[in-house]
Amino acid sequence: MKNASISPDSHGPTTSEVELLISKVGNRLSNAVCGILDSLPERPKRIGELAKLLGLRRDVTSRVLNATQMQDPIAVSAAMPGPEALQMLIRAARQQNIDQKRIEAAENAVREFADLLRDLGGRSELDAIISKSLPETRQRFELSHKQAVFKGMSHLKGISTDVAITTVLAYPTGDGTHWDSLSIVGSVGLRRLRPGAPIHFSSAVLGPERKGMVDSTLDGLPVDAEQASFLLTKFCTQPVPSLTAQITDDIVRYTVDGDCIGPRSCVTLYLAQLNRKLTIGNPGNTPRRKGASAEVEVPARELVFDLLIHRTLWPSLSPELIIYDTTIHGAVDMNDRSRDIDTLDLAESIQPLGVGLGQMRIAEVANYSDMLRYVCKELDWDDAAFRGYRCRVRYPPYGSQFAMVFDVPHTIHSVIH
Repeated sequence: MKNASISPDSHGPTTSEVELLISKVGNRLSNAVCGILDSLPERPKRIGELAKLLGLRRDVTSRVLNATQMQDPIAVSAAMPGPEALQMLIRAARQQNIDQKRIEAAENAVREFADLLRDLGGRSELDAIISKSLPETRQRFELSHKQAVFKGMSHLKGISTDVAITTVLAYPTGDGTHWDSLSIVGSVGLRRLRPGAPIHFSSAVLGPERKGMVDSTLDGLPVDAEQASFLLTKFCTQPVPSLTAQITDDIVRYTVDGDCIGPRSCVTLYLAQLNRKLTIGNPGNTPRRKGASAEVEVPARELVFDLLIHRTLWPSLSPELIIYDTTIHGAVDMNDRSRDIDTLDLAESIQPLGVGLGQMRIAEVANYSDMLRYVCKELDWDDAAFRGYRCRVRYPPYGSQFAMVFDVPHTIHSVIH
């Protein structure tokens, strides 16, 4: 591979040098494969036609045709099937009496492609490099690996859920300086894959905000009171499993009791926790972050994380999404900048939902809007006054924390009206 190789040295090639090499290989592959297809008696334009003519699998011809339609040579490298499949294409082309020079050009291009993959360490490494340049490749790359993590952790933990829901509603108290936060943690399609596997949910407000804050249920009882009812019973699977709450330091941990949940008895659970008297602004001279977090504690196929904010809270600000790895140092205080080193660079984003709870629906959850209206009625909150933001993630990594945060100025008057 004289013209396309990664030369070993003390520092290794730069990212731009590797991308240039991938581009050159992709360009040669595109020209060579297009040369073979153009030499066929009638160049098939459909997947099935090419598969039938060359006796190849449809998945191979699908990727080949898709790749030859790419204009960016880096995209060609991402879209092409592997060297083995391309060798099958070349062998099939020989049977069509295609010009030998075109066959040789294709063989050389595929050989360079195979050498590139070997030097990089494999197809996954190629996709990881390309994902920095091509968003669609990045999304496919991340989804594949997130799904693998979900499968592995589901079996190791012995539990999984179809949809994990974290919804935080922020509402001003009326005194101009504080707000209340209602956190709803839900799990749709929760199941135990292994008997006896523990199922936990937790809720935390970390940092100085915790000072003077009160944790309670919707009816005002402490969450760890013996008679506390933190489950939103009318929206849960019946009969409702028993949960126990325990406060440790700054974290409220909820544990599902008993063994009523199994692999064939998936359930839907929602619990609500009210945190009162959080400060709206920052009385000091240092700007601080406000917002909410969703921790992935149960392996999930989907995470829906909603932040619903009263229109008078931080009206001129839009939230930023920060994703943390919590596996070593635990839940993150979003104002602890020493935890910036634990952030994860994933292609996820925030979607504005507009104003009013009627617009805030989840396709997999029929009664989601009804539940939001219910908790607002219980708290005497105006359900038409919320503006919403959503982060929806397929296969959210187990042990990660998604945070929607506002960088709030230090003066209170600048953040409310």
